[in-house]
Amino acid sequence: MFSTPVSLVVKQRLQLCKNLTATQCVKDIVRDEGLRGLYRSYPITVSMNIPFASCVVCCNENLKTYLRPWERKHSYAWYFLCAGTAGGLAGLLTNPLDVVKTRLQTQEVQPSCERLKRMWENQNSAADSKSNSACCDMSSKGGVHHPDCHF
Repeated sequence: MFSTPVSLVVKQRLQLCKNLTATQCVKDIVRDEGLRGLYRSYPITVSMNIPFASCVVCCNENLKTYLRPWERKHSYAWYFLCAGTAGGLAGLLTNPLDVVKTRLQTQEVQPSCERLKRMWENQNSAADSKSNSACCDMSSKGGVHHPDCHF
């Protein structure tokens, strides 16, 4: 699997920092973290995308075999139902990895196994607390700290 730094780290940081340009973001990452900073979430991205794609294909094909949309009236609607259900299930199953991936892409320090455990625990406790907003949650737990970021 091939992913670009833009899809891995830069896009996530730009979403958090509205006044930051893509060029400045790349320069800051390379200056502060080196080239490895651009690919910090690559392993977890691959770990998430492979099960996601596998689940989509398997569920979609099994649903089509079971529902036989080609034998039904309005077959395109049934094909969309199969694909949508498969995508929703795959997203549900890989969502925890997606949360970890986003955290890795937006934090400044290198993660460790212990840090991943804390992120998981903090994510679950933040979900229980309705008063935390996503931006405040990210900034208080190791999110991007750039002068142009407004949390």
